[in-house]
Amino acid sequence: MPTYWGDKRFTSGPWYFGAGIFFLFVLGLVIVKDRFKWWILATTILALLLSFGRNFTLVSDLFFDYFPMYNKFRAVESILVLVSITVPMMAIMAVNELLIRAKEIPNLDKKVLYTFIGVGGFCLLIAIMPDLFLNFRNAGHSNLIEMLEHNIGDKAFATELANQLVLDRKDIASKDAYRSFFIILLTFGFVWVFLKKKLSEGILLGALLVLFLFDLWSIDKRFLNDKSFMGKGTTAQQVFQQREVDQLILMDKDLSYRVLDLTSDPFSDARPSYFHKSLGGYHAAKLMRFQEILENQFNGALNEDVLDMFNVRYLITTDPQNQSQRIVRRSTAAGNAWFVDKVNFVKGNAEEMQAISSFDPRKEAFVNQQYQNEIKAKTSSASTTGQIKLTSYHPDKMQYEYTAANDAFAVFSEVFYDKGWKAYVDGKETPIIRADYILRALQLPAGNHKVEFIFDPESHKMGNLLTLISSFILVAGIGAAIYLTFKRNQKETAV
Repeated sequence: MPTYWGDKRFTSGPWYFGAGIFFLFVLGLVIVKDRFKWWILATTILALLLSFGRNFTLVSDLFFDYFPMYNKFRAVESILVLVSITVPMMAIMAVNELLIRAKEIPNLDKKVLYTFIGVGGFCLLIAIMPDLFLNFRNAGHSNLIEMLEHNIGDKAFATELANQLVLDRKDIASKDAYRSFFIILLTFGFVWVFLKKKLSEGILLGALLVLFLFDLWSIDKRFLNDKSFMGKGTTAQQVFQQREVDQLILMDKDLSYRVLDLTSDPFSDARPSYFHKSLGGYHAAKLMRFQEILENQFNGALNEDVLDMFNVRYLITTDPQNQSQRIVRRSTAAGNAWFVDKVNFVKGNAEEMQAISSFDPRKEAFVNQQYQNEIKAKTSSASTTGQIKLTSYHPDKMQYEYTAANDAFAVFSEVFYDKGWKAYVDGKETPIIRADYILRALQLPAGNHKVEFIFDPESHKMGNLLTLISSFILVAGIGAAIYLTFKRNQKETAV
């Protein structure tokens, strides 16, 4: 039963930063003197308002319409990652003030007490009267009753069941509010005892560490716990059950081919990819060129020529008469790589897309004229004798061997992506050409040679370097802080 009652279409859990951490965040707004706190507060409020999306269009529409790249977010609530940084940051600044400037802050006891009364009192109010601020039923409540009535067959019982669900939601909110109040009370207690000189700095920090770890860990365990993990064999048996059609296809030991499963939406179902190199699958952000192929070549009917160039050897279909699943073996699949007899140059993307609507990918290739200078004229219209085959496959590295009597133009049944992929012929880098709108192609010299495709983006190298430098700076900073603290303690002891 849906214990969540908000307007989100789906949710996987709350963004929880910790009740005690939130108490220290509010306390930081009161006692931190640094002007930096206002930047933290402004960032927190802005990110919170943006996370509301269509529920607060005054801010979100402004960013969607006028701020570059903001409309690329798939889920607006992902902006809350900023809040998950700013709230603990302010909490840390508050603890730092307590440790460093406690004697300098006027009326500190009252500020801590009033903050506890405000934050803790609010939690206690929700715990006692959860429906004072919260509405535990949404616009779909009547639809829920109709669904229950359809399944149960008794409208009165369905209505009563939905109403009991509302009471359960109230009870859940009340219990969590009591829990938050208890965490805030303990946090306040540790801070208060420290201010009364009954706790040392080390014990205060240790107590807060243990308390916050318990708080966050226990909430996290609600959503990711021991029941969330299964053994590999269990997963395969329970989730990815092998069908008879899968077993028959896997008898083909040449695992270089691809499979398209049409028994469900092939481009929203990732299950077939567990067993096969599937043309389908699911990703929230597809490459634009692949999406355009789907919209233009697979919209309404499957383009057999495009299936050939994607090396689709098997289709899994459903028999309309008895709903049984069956296999269609396609003998025209072009393979992993092949030489073409002719290269046709086209002027733009639209012409290239139109060209692959009907063609034989094993005999000709369509290439945008932007690559014309990288293709030798004698290979653009001459037939090629020879063969090319895949010898090693890994998602980040593919190796081929070929024999060609003359210079040749080879097409590879892999998606063209120039932001990281590099090609090498006998170790020498060779420019990758885009062919047939979305595939990779190479201009190859005559003879016997080896070809490698390696995914090695510069951004990944730079990221690793920056991570290494940052880690070094972090370790050096921690070491320096420990050394300076040690020296300071030595001086204080000497005095």
